[in-house]
Amino acid sequence: MLTKRSLAGTLAIAASAISLTYVTPSYGAIHFYWKVAGKIFQAFEEPKKLFNVKLAKGVLKINGVDAKNKAYEVQCTVVTTEAGKPKEIFGGVPGSLEVSLIFEGCTIPKPGAPCAVKGKEIVVKGLVGQIVEGVGESKGLPLYWLGTSGTFTTINIEGTGCAVEAAMTISGTVLAQPKSEELKTQAAVFEPKERVNFSRTGTVCTNNAGLEQKGKAGNNAVTIEGEIAMELASEELFGPF
Repeated sequence: MLTKRSLAGTLAIAASAISLTYVTPSYGAIHFYWKVAGKIFQAFEEPKKLFNVKLAKGVLKINGVDAKNKAYEVQCTVVTTEAGKPKEIFGGVPGSLEVSLIFEGCTIPKPGAPCAVKGKEIVVKGLVGQIVEGVGESKGLPLYWLGTSGTFTTINIEGTGCAVEAAMTISGTVLAQPKSEELKTQAAVFEPKERVNFSRTGTVCTNNAGLEQKGKAGNNAVTIEGEIAMELASEELFGPF
């Protein structure tokens, strides 16, 4: 599980959601730091506030199989942040971030009626991430590794006679792909892969990211698909390198 990092030290979307066949320009060597306004964002600097975190386009999709062995797909049309919770990036190596997300306008087209997402929202609290390097098919790309100190999220379902379970608890971590340069609007792109390998701060050790939930005969994989956009409140250009 991931832990919140100290500003003074090196430090686990993310990131991540976070997935993944990536086709992007090569970054060359990965340095595991943020650049902000053309400069390396250092550990001693004050965190930068995130602003305007939202769904970049389309819908966010969550797919899985529950403890009743029933397949489901949840779709959400809005992504925002939880009021009063941290939403910022931190300097140093590895560069990191923290944010609590709320997915809104959520429906469950599979299996469909009478199933419904309770309150039409899903909350992902205390999401902590750091910059890592993709290996395998995503070799040489900086990614966000995102997770929490506990449950990733719980999807609460309602509806008399609904075939899926009422509370689907999801755990684990996820990888997300950023854009390949410093931008005003940075991205976290989630692609629907069950497991993705990555390395941390240049080590040869390979780690594995993925989300899962309790199934009928063991744990079942959960995938997220979609693109979340985010900006700095300072309106500076930024990106992971």
